[in-house]
Amino acid sequence: MRGGDSILFLRSGPRDFSQDLYSFDPTTGNERVLLSATDLLGGAEEELSAEELARRERTRSSARGIASYRLSEDGKTLLVPLSGDLYVVRRTTGTVKRLQTSDDELGPPIDPQLSPDATKVACVRDGDLYVIDISSGSQLRLTETATDTVTNATAEFVAQEEMSRRHGYWWSADSSMIAYQENDESGVELLSIMDPMNPGTPPRSWRYPRAGTPNAKVRLGVIPANGGVTTWVQWDTTRYEYLATVKWPDNAPLTILVQNRHQTEEVVLSVDPQTGETTPLLVETDDAWIDLNQHFPHWLEDGSGFLWATAHRGGWQIEKRSRSGDLLAQLNSPDAGLLDMVHVDEDVDRAYVVFAADPTQRQLGTLSLNALSPEPIGALTSTPGLHSGVFGKDTDLMVQSISPERGPVRLEVARVQPDGIEAIGTLRSVAEQPSFVPRPEWTMTQTTPAFASVVIRPRQMEPGKRYPVILHVYAGPTSQMVMRSQSRYRLQQ
Repeated sequence: MRGGDSILFLRSGPRDFSQDLYSFDPTTGNERVLLSATDLLGGAEEELSAEELARRERTRSSARGIASYRLSEDGKTLLVPLSGDLYVVRRTTGTVKRLQTSDDELGPPIDPQLSPDATKVACVRDGDLYVIDISSGSQLRLTETATDTVTNATAEFVAQEEMSRRHGYWWSADSSMIAYQENDESGVELLSIMDPMNPGTPPRSWRYPRAGTPNAKVRLGVIPANGGVTTWVQWDTTRYEYLATVKWPDNAPLTILVQNRHQTEEVVLSVDPQTGETTPLLVETDDAWIDLNQHFPHWLEDGSGFLWATAHRGGWQIEKRSRSGDLLAQLNSPDAGLLDMVHVDEDVDRAYVVFAADPTQRQLGTLSLNALSPEPIGALTSTPGLHSGVFGKDTDLMVQSISPERGPVRLEVARVQPDGIEAIGTLRSVAEQPSFVPRPEWTMTQTTPAFASVVIRPRQMEPGKRYPVILHVYAGPTSQMVMRSQSRYRLQQ
């Protein structure tokens, strides 16, 4: 929570997928159930629409109950989508208001989001964008162009599945406007999917862009939140057909990142929401491939500039750039092992990052936002394993995720110190402990170049006996197989 008075998290039981919302008090170490699906539904069974099931499949989520929630900027209001309805919960008073979206003839609300001032909720219903006034419950339809092949305000398949972008619309900081994407899938191939568990059920058809076939045609518009005419954003959609990233922070312009289909060229553009005109801030090219990171561009709070991640000097670097895109500084060297940025705290002029000198590990570190030349990453963690963190705003609290080389995964509540992390509590797990412990052996191949590898032997292996070998390699994007984390190898063991 902003200010650090509590930490909110979702947790299920050990043998079910139904999650409740919990609150952890970092001062006392006590936890309590803040909200449960049973309370909200009054004991009724949860129902999920086909659209919501498809979204959860794409995010690899099997959760039920409170699968997700939104928190207002001031931390006082919670928005919980559940069983086709939307519930607004005032955290300070505990009052619950149901927005009765399932009682009309429209489809269920998809991707509901609170307005920054927490007076309205936007969502997608039957392919169009709607805004609901929380106090009155009145509903306003902003777009009216949805058809069997045209949808509004939802991320198209490529963005959801391959670009880690789940949203298709974005509120302005003053809650007066919404930027949204329109998807035309009329040229996308229609495929049918049978249900192997129910062979008597007719197949369902979906638009799916197989490799080499047409993608959805995407454009971005800006519309007043109280209704009106859409202003369409202008860029070369023929050259850059992927709308990869959209940011609309306070004190900074609406900003988009667009890519060509080969993902060898991308442009960061600032957008004038009144006219739709765009101004290039920077261009990145690579003969082979440009990796995409949704944390960037990251605008500074006063809008004076932004942080940018680039690998065009060989390894990942964070750059500080001016409002117009000019390079001001490189915060780290390209050989520092930088992997990602997880938080920026301008009060202490630090960026918190994940890095790895050893590519089989992940450690937390810091970079100075005021660096005039590349600096080493300051390590916050060092124990072997995988470390990451979720940081609070206006507080020194964080939750560190630790998946150690030996031992179970744990979530530690901690305070960030200038020279490290001080654990002050634990978000406990209620998962059952398995009856065995994986025994991975990490090594390097005897080749040139050498490759990191892991060997997992039978627990009852007999000396001198020959065993068959299973070579288990994924070799696809974003999924590294060899990591110094014991818990990752339970299935293989």
